[in-house]
Amino acid sequence: MTNLINDNLYFSKIDIQIKEIQSVYYLTTFEWYRPQMKPRPTNGLILFTEGCIRYYFKNETLEAHPGDILILPKGVEYSGKRLQEKNSFYVIDFETENINDLYQLSLPYIFKADNYDVTLSLFQRTLKAYESSSQNSLLQCRSLLYNLLDYLFVSNSQADAKNKRIHEYTNYLRKQIANEDFDMTQFSDYTGLSTSHIRKLFKDNFGISPMHYLHSLRIQHAKELLRYDGISIQSIAQQCGYRSLYFFSKDFKKSTGYSPTQYRNNF
Repeated sequence: MTNLINDNLYFSKIDIQIKEIQSVYYLTTFEWYRPQMKPRPTNGLILFTEGCIRYYFKNETLEAHPGDILILPKGVEYSGKRLQEKNSFYVIDFETENINDLYQLSLPYIFKADNYDVTLSLFQRTLKAYESSSQNSLLQCRSLLYNLLDYLFVSNSQADAKNKRIHEYTNYLRKQIANEDFDMTQFSDYTGLSTSHIRKLFKDNFGISPMHYLHSLRIQHAKELLRYDGISIQSIAQQCGYRSLYFFSKDFKKSTGYSPTQYRNNF
């Protein structure tokens, strides 16, 4: 995964002063959409629990899946769209004493924590503290957020090299969407790893095989193209790596419950 901040700052001492917890909430939505590139008004820490959203930054495109943690520094410009209808996530909005505090961290904007259960527990405890009516609820929130940031940054530093490699591999698969001849041998040649090693890598990170991952990319790409009436379904099948319209239509209906024509007419 490509770092968006200067790598030379990675080993400098980190000092973040949390000024204010502005909001903590858990949201399930069927309508998330950010069509225009806009700066974020506050720092945000988001844990995805369901769905998938693709974010567009100035020089980077990233996808957030269940188990991913998204860090959005105040002022960062981005747009995005949902790749699944239903999306659920925890959000912590906060201010720091120095607007550039998060920019001192050499982090990717999206990464996986070392232990999802620990991360989820910290988000849940922060939400519970924020919703509490006790006098020290905001103090508890600030303490839990410090613990959460510390835990995530330590986890990230240990997993950074692995994340970069996974990001490179998923980007490579994204470029193979229209390649109907793509197979695991080609993937093995590209990565320099055995096919069994690659399968284990994807299974550990995504719970599915590389070819299943590519299949999901193709179906999602087909959904996006079907929203444009000017593109024939035959052309969409070719752009998504299918040798024939028949196999594309059959596979699309199996995956979505709709034929390509039905999907176009309904969505």
